[in-house]
Amino acid sequence: MKNTFTKNISTLLLVISLNFVHCLMPYQAVTIVPVADLLGDAAQNMSSQTKNISTCYNQLPLCSQKAPQCSRLHQLLFNEIVTVIEEKNEEIRIEIPNLYFETSGNTKKNNTYWALKKNFISLETLKKNNIELSQLPLQIKYDETKIIKHQSPPTVTLLLPYYDEHFHRTFSAGTRFVVKTTNTTNVSVYALNHDASKITMLVIPKKIVLAQTKNQTQEQQIEIFLKVLKVWAHPKQGFIPYVWGGCSYTQACLQEAFTKTSSSNNYHRENYCKNQVKTGFDCTGLLARAAQAAGMPYYFKNSTTILQHLKELTLKDHPENGDIIWLPGHIMIISDAKNNLVIEARSYDHGWGKIHEAPIYAIFKNTPTLKSLLELCINKKRLERINRNGIVAQEITQCKILSVKSIWH
Repeated sequence: MKNTFTKNISTLLLVISLNFVHCLMPYQAVTIVPVADLLGDAAQNMSSQTKNISTCYNQLPLCSQKAPQCSRLHQLLFNEIVTVIEEKNEEIRIEIPNLYFETSGNTKKNNTYWALKKNFISLETLKKNNIELSQLPLQIKYDETKIIKHQSPPTVTLLLPYYDEHFHRTFSAGTRFVVKTTNTTNVSVYALNHDASKITMLVIPKKIVLAQTKNQTQEQQIEIFLKVLKVWAHPKQGFIPYVWGGCSYTQACLQEAFTKTSSSNNYHRENYCKNQVKTGFDCTGLLARAAQAAGMPYYFKNSTTILQHLKELTLKDHPENGDIIWLPGHIMIISDAKNNLVIEARSYDHGWGKIHEAPIYAIFKNTPTLKSLLELCINKKRLERINRNGIVAQEITQCKILSVKSIWH
């Protein structure tokens, strides 16, 4: 009887101490679900008619013609560490360390979002569960001065989604794990179980991971970056859909058809990720996730920030692999300069709604090569952007090609 009483008191004290920790802001937490949606404002502020906040998150559309109706701004992956700066019922406001956005003419770095509290667990709780924090991958931070690279644990990044049969979870491409052991065919990594009460081991085929390699050159990182994009643009089956604010890839979509709800201007794909987090990419999420998987020091969340930090090509330059074609509100990546190919996450209003690779003449009318595109950009000529059916869908009055190598400067 005494032992039972002592045990109950100990459990109560542990719960109290953990709750006390969460009252102290800010604190660090780690993502414990494969993909977590992040919003620009708390869902409870936007949907007074929805009592179940989790349902509100699960019902976010793939994309909306009106941005405020689709409040998903970003997605986090399993093992990503954040700082919690506010709690509000079922939601928390967080800061992410690896991406930021700026508004035009404003250099203030913004990196705060709202998320479901249940998708995270505090690092203090992990310590209470006797979990070594060294078994979590180090944060990628845009403040590089705080990173001690030589102390980083060996880490791998998923190139493709990986299904964990034991816990029935599919981890997104781009997810990072700390390595325990490796052999010629597989790599064993640390992973938190569902309730984060202990660390389990996953055995992942080597062929679907990118290993962290020290002292890679810029050229090698760009090569890996392009490899990642090529793989994502050409899945063995189906395609990765366009998702507004998306920054994940857990499954391919097999059905090209999509619909638009006239009352809300939201786009949907029948039965794709029904009543759960919708995975895919938007144009800037695709670039950011692939660049960081390749180890590139890339930290820009939106197209405005990209333009403010990357160098524009001049007429003396030649577009190179990895360079970025910038339009207001959209970006594309040059995937094969020799053959004039680009990769983009193209939205639904032009008939695509997916990640694809295409020749530049299939994107801009009367623009046969990347060099001709550069000349039109520099000379501020009007461009005609064509849709999937080859019909002019948009006139572009501002277009630039940005050097990918300038991110190192």
